[in-house]
Amino acid sequence: MESAKVYYKKTVNYNIGVRRFIGDSDGVLLSGANPVVEVPKEDLRDFKIANKEAFINGLIIEVEEPSIEWETNNTLSDQEVTDLVKNYLSLKNRLPKIDSVPVLYRILEEAKLQDRAKRIVSLIQSRIDELEEEDDFSLDKSDMKGVV
Repeated sequence: MESAKVYYKKTVNYNIGVRRFIGDSDGVLLSGANPVVEVPKEDLRDFKIANKEAFINGLIIEVEEPSIEWETNNTLSDQEVTDLVKNYLSLKNRLPKIDSVPVLYRILEEAKLQDRAKRIVSLIQSRIDELEEEDDFSLDKSDMKGVV
């Protein structure tokens, strides 16, 4: 049986190191990418004692269990991609919301695989071109001034 857990989150914009128990030499780094630590209820007393200063200064607080839902407009199953290229109107509505070039290439490949109309392929390709243009990091000689 899984034990109950309590979750703590950092409240500041910089990294915080917390210890799971007194003498914990490794600890856990709470950062922007990983702002929450989970503590089993049976270890809660040790955790609070080891991080007394962080609690007193309000650097970490107890929070509800964090959501693990990362669904975005870029999250498409194979079936969703297949259905999307079959319906021009839904594709046209959904494409502006998709901002991942690899996902767009996946949709483009599916459209070509299904031998869809040129307007569907060109619609997808134009969205890819639009996003790749935004990410253009090419350099020319004027950018190289002062470089030896």
